[in-house]
Amino acid sequence: MGIFILLLLGFVAFAIYRYRKYQTQREIEEMAADAQAYISSETVELLQRFKKLLEQENVAEQDKQHIQQKFKYINENLFCQSYSEASVREYLSHAEQKLALIRIKLDRLDMPQDQQSNQEFEQLK
Repeated sequence: MGIFILLLLGFVAFAIYRYRKYQTQREIEEMAADAQAYISSETVELLQRFKKLLEQENVAEQDKQHIQQKFKYINENLFCQSYSEASVREYLSHAEQKLALIRIKLDRLDMPQDQQSNQEFEQLK
């Protein structure tokens, strides 16, 4: 009878262990999905901004290629590995760095137009 109780307790302990491990993995997968959704939305926003800049036709070819390569890299590496919390955080930080570089480049390309419009406004005064 004692062996049966020990086996039953062992089984319950193992079930609790597996359930906690499953819960942890599920939380990591949810975190990965949230990270992918965030990066995707930021990428779409920056792509729309890039498209507006391209319509203005005053962007150098080298700048176009440079930004397109960064977008290509983000799109190719959009899948987030959900092995561990650290891998999700690594993916998120790496993708945010790439998006920040794109954002900075787009800001620089937008800047001359803003300065020109400021000069025109000052002339109108």
